[in-house]
Amino acid sequence: MKASDIVIKIREAQGTQRDMRSNVREAHNFVDKKDGQWEPDIITKMRGKPRYTDDRTNPIINQIAGEMENAEFSIKVRPAGGDATLALANMRDGLIRNIRNLSDADSIFAQAGRKMIKGGFSAWLVTNDYYDSESFDQDLMVESIHDAHARVWLDPGDLSNDGSEARWGVVLHYISKDHAAEDFPGKSLVSIGNDSWNNAYYYKPDAVTIGHYYWLKKEKSTVLLMSDGKVLRADQGTESVLDELAAAGITVEDSREVTRDVCCFRMLDANGWISEEQKTVFDSIPIIPCYGNFEVAEGKIIYRGAVEKLMDMQRVHNYAVSRNVEEVALAPRKKIFMTKGQARGHEESIRTMNTNMEPVQFYNAQGAVPPPYEGGASSPNAAVQLLIQSSDESISRSAGMFAANMGANTNLQSGVAIEKQIDRGNNGTSVYFEAMETAIRRTGIVLNKAIPYVYDATRQVRLLKEDGTIEMIMMNNVVTDEQSGQDVTLNDLTQGKYDVVCDIGPAYKNRQQESSEMFLRAMERDPSLIQVAGDIWLKNINAPGFDKIAERMRSIALNNGVIPIEQMTEDERAAAQEAANKPQEPSVEEMAMKIEQMKAETALMAQQNQATSHQIAMKEMEVKYMGQQEKLQSDLAVDGAKIQQTQERIELEAKRVELEAARDQFNQMAAMIRMQNEKMQAMGNLLVDIKNAMGADVIVNSAAAKAFNQTAENIIE
Repeated sequence: MKASDIVIKIREAQGTQRDMRSNVREAHNFVDKKDGQWEPDIITKMRGKPRYTDDRTNPIINQIAGEMENAEFSIKVRPAGGDATLALANMRDGLIRNIRNLSDADSIFAQAGRKMIKGGFSAWLVTNDYYDSESFDQDLMVESIHDAHARVWLDPGDLSNDGSEARWGVVLHYISKDHAAEDFPGKSLVSIGNDSWNNAYYYKPDAVTIGHYYWLKKEKSTVLLMSDGKVLRADQGTESVLDELAAAGITVEDSREVTRDVCCFRMLDANGWISEEQKTVFDSIPIIPCYGNFEVAEGKIIYRGAVEKLMDMQRVHNYAVSRNVEEVALAPRKKIFMTKGQARGHEESIRTMNTNMEPVQFYNAQGAVPPPYEGGASSPNAAVQLLIQSSDESISRSAGMFAANMGANTNLQSGVAIEKQIDRGNNGTSVYFEAMETAIRRTGIVLNKAIPYVYDATRQVRLLKEDGTIEMIMMNNVVTDEQSGQDVTLNDLTQGKYDVVCDIGPAYKNRQQESSEMFLRAMERDPSLIQVAGDIWLKNINAPGFDKIAERMRSIALNNGVIPIEQMTEDERAAAQEAANKPQEPSVEEMAMKIEQMKAETALMAQQNQATSHQIAMKEMEVKYMGQQEKLQSDLAVDGAKIQQTQERIELEAKRVELEAARDQFNQMAAMIRMQNEKMQAMGNLLVDIKNAMGADVIVNSAAAKAFNQTAENIIE
């Protein structure tokens, strides 16, 4: 493809749009340039006469543009098929809002909307670039195109209202000669014309005009249908990982050849190419046009702004105002007629009649000469006054704006009549809102299709929510599923298909205030709403400190389990999962019940030990009266009883140790059961007494039995 052929295509496109772009230039000069509302030949003819501009056009433009800037054009991404999910659609929403924020796209849209209202045409550009010089990750961006009517030219075969059918487009850029020598060393750049025949401004920077040319190229590729249902392109490096996918049980089910559009980019001047060809991440021309009053006639796109229909009546109005000023300024003032004899001696008082404070003005009577009299002044030209009034009304009617829309005095009308006038005015200007909606929706489509190619690596990105809060998430994060052992990619934006819509509504600040007021009304009927949605309400109050109060309220709601998991942030979900997996400490009530149970078990074992002691004492008494043989058998029984008693004592000691550990833990948990700890301490002392009384090396006799019985009674008490 030769650059000379591209230059010819650009000139042909300029020729097909020459009349439309000429109208756009005239409209811009009419409202922006000094004396732009006067024809040059009229200026020459009125030289030396009053010539004033009573601008009624710019207020109308400001009114329409102000309403548009107060509205919010939100881009919404919706699941449309495949593996698309609502969560991934919301993630794309957050990415697009962040792109708009990084690019200051809302300001770009506002400026372009104002230009579209003036002349009927504006445009901007979607591109991808590094966010800063030290970054390795690219981001999608929205770039402004100032005076797009002189710099943007699209494929004449595109008859769509959003540029979606264009096969090529060019954006002209002005580069100073110093920068041109630095950026393109050794090249003598020649400007590409912008098809402008007249210069509205004579003092301009000395610059060279070059073109950034975009075109669509057909590319063939192979798509693979995987066994897990995903569709991959072979040119995305998937062939190198097919072995790894096969090892994970994912195989190729089918494949086919497809043809797709790829947008390429190259720079040129009037002599030829000045850069190499580059591929972009887009599958369409990323130049977004915005047409006001869009129509297609005789195979070409036609458009116009609000100014074109106001120009004639505005010029008539300016002429009428200037003529009225001239007639008023040149009209003679009222005068007093008298003879010189009547004024003789009173010249000074007559000369200062308008400034002196004398209550009486004297004059000299002269026989039959009538007294002085005041002559009448000239009256305003009624025809000129009528022309001023009618031209003013005609300007408003041509713009579709009425007194209520412009904030004029409507005290003589009812509220219903005022609302109807406002609705009629809004209907007359809705075409400009529709044009902006179409262009912003096209921007969302281009961004949505390019997101999987730009945000395809494992990286942390920022999502911007509708209320202005941010959330940092990790894109394309590969984790291993513990149950299946397979790797799973989280936040994979290549999954599924999505479509885009553009909604027009009041700006977020207006909706924020409205939401706060509606919440208060709802809370009057159901006060429990403050418990389940108080954080949302507080966040909508735009006042210092309420954001921190909202965070505290949300923390309480999270602890109470009010917020569903799908409304939690990534950090909140992680914290909730960690809390669920963490073993819970026993409560104070549970510890108290456990200690009471252990006390009961200890008392039971003490009773059993006391009974055993009685049995030993009885056996010892029987030994005294038994024979030698019987004594031997009795000794064996006594030894067995002692063994049993020792085992019970060991178990009792283990219970005591366990009880001591539980007591220490209980002391650390709560001060409210301190009395129980003191009782446990007393119980421990009694157990020590038992140990001393029941030692293994103690010879059991009547005295020992008596001491043991006394100790047992103490335990029981």
